[in-house]
Amino acid sequence: MNAVEQVTAAVASALAAHVGAHEHVCVALSGGMDSVVLLDAVANIRNDVSAVHVHHGLSPNADEWAKFCQHLCETRGIPLAVHRVSVDVKGQGIEAAARAARYAVYSTVDARWILQGHHADDAAETLLLRLNRGTGLRGLAGIPMSRALGPTRRLLRPFLRLPRAVLREYSQARKLEWIEDESNHDTRLDRNFLRNTVVPALSARFPHWRENWLRAADHVREAYGLLEDLAKLDAGEAPQQLSLVRLRALSSERLRNVLRYFLAVHGAELPDTGHLADIERRIRGCGSESVLGIRVGERALMHYRGELFCTPARCLSEPADVLRPFHAGETLSIPELQGTLHFDPVMGSGIVRSSTGMEPMVVRGQGQPAAMRLSHKRPTRTLKNLFQEAGVPPWERAWLPRIFLGNDLVWVAGIGIAAHYQAAPGEPGLQPRWEPWSSGPAPDWR
Repeated sequence: MNAVEQVTAAVASALAAHVGAHEHVCVALSGGMDSVVLLDAVANIRNDVSAVHVHHGLSPNADEWAKFCQHLCETRGIPLAVHRVSVDVKGQGIEAAARAARYAVYSTVDARWILQGHHADDAAETLLLRLNRGTGLRGLAGIPMSRALGPTRRLLRPFLRLPRAVLREYSQARKLEWIEDESNHDTRLDRNFLRNTVVPALSARFPHWRENWLRAADHVREAYGLLEDLAKLDAGEAPQQLSLVRLRALSSERLRNVLRYFLAVHGAELPDTGHLADIERRIRGCGSESVLGIRVGERALMHYRGELFCTPARCLSEPADVLRPFHAGETLSIPELQGTLHFDPVMGSGIVRSSTGMEPMVVRGQGQPAAMRLSHKRPTRTLKNLFQEAGVPPWERAWLPRIFLGNDLVWVAGIGIAAHYQAAPGEPGLQPRWEPWSSGPAPDWR
């Protein structure tokens, strides 16, 4: 097959294998050769295609790149969304920071599938980079053809088995135009150093090194899938929390495998070998009353009642106290507690409406110590006891809002409504609903 046939077949095969007939696809369009070829090939196969361009602002030519993409899509009648982002390089390299900014944009695109132009050369170069960083099996498994991007979107890379040379032949045969990123020749960047210095030497000595390395990555991916299956067996039915007794019965190798799986499922950065060994040591030595409290990136591993939880890292500290008046029924955003308080109209339950109109209510964090009586048939209990009975872990309690009316405690998230403020049967009420802000979508385990 010639290059046009190879590219067309690769795109058609990927779309047929992964994308439903009525699912919308969006091409990640940088303006470079790879993404321009992808847009051209996809548009020749499907009508329901759009494009997204991320304006990083890192190059003095970034505005021109955006204009090029706009002109390209306008001439083809393809909808294009241009997103300007601010790249935060704190704690990571410029390439990783730019990638994180792009993926944050992709996770908001109004399409089920986001198509990227990564090809076999990209995949091989990525393996080289990861090997140099001492990656584990997850890294050696290479770039997947498809993976989740949050709960409702997926990435798809139709060109992963095609070398860059084939895409270039396609672009020439189709008389396509594209832009060249001037930073591609900056060998201070790791990928460019490999591409311009190491890869030519490898190719001269081992002409088929890309194909061989990618085949090896396939073998690793298969082995990695078996490790995932083992991790699921060791974790139990649902990986929302892990039993410490169950974990401690595992060998070190299996325990660390479960931890990697558990952390990945919860969106945590995977720790390096030394940090993982320290986590294992602390888990094996954790006492029954210990909270544990191990930070892993933006997440934390916590212990409560014999179970290991993965929580937002904010749980390692306590929030500033909140003192904010509001009228019940309005939606209240509470940045101090990282969540939003809603009120749902109900009948025969919730906070009785007659009390909510008396005066503005006040929402607080921990505030002063308090007690509640949840039923006229039950005694007044301290919040500490009520939290314990409800199984609310200690680190979550400070982050749960409490509603006061005057000096009376009316409601506590995770506990309920005080008895003398509960709507009677047939009486209109408002049901408070606490919605913690998400810490972001978890990445695909694969």
